[in-house]
Amino acid sequence: EHLVSPLVLSKAMTNGANGSDRTIFTQFNDPRVHRAEIPGANGIATAWSIARLYSGLIGDLDNGGFKRILNEDTLKLATRSNTPKDEIDLSMQMQRSFAMGFLLYDDILPQFGPNSFGHGGFGGSIGFCAPSKNFSFAFAMNRLDVESVNDQRIGPMLNRIAEYLS
Repeated sequence: EHLVSPLVLSKAMTNGANGSDRTIFTQFNDPRVHRAEIPGANGIATAWSIARLYSGLIGDLDNGGFKRILNEDTLKLATRSNTPKDEIDLSMQMQRSFAMGFLLYDDILPQFGPNSFGHGGFGGSIGFCAPSKNFSFAFAMNRLDVESVNDQRIGPMLNRIAEYLS
């Protein structure tokens, strides 16, 4: 039984775009699309602002100048898995655990400790935080890469950061 309507995406989302899909996705590099308000499709931000948003979910910012966005109890509710065990994410074609709008990274990024959460974006961007490390991270590109789902630069960066935090 699905908790929400299943989303089944074209193979372009998981295997790279073909010619016609590529044209559609390339439109997301157009500044007019950046200015549009397309819910769930064009979250445009800098890596710094995404990382700062995640930092604000797990603690105060600027020496208490900006208070935490969610209190501890609300954050626990927002990051509790609501995905049935071993369920396959139909868009990525692999097991993923989701909470209320967040992807849970315990299994995906174990080097960042338990309760890590965030979300990836189309073309390889990612934002997440690791509460046990008091750490947040974001990676965003200047232009959407329609050829790949994950940017190959992220893995080595995260491995180096995890080594530093350990």
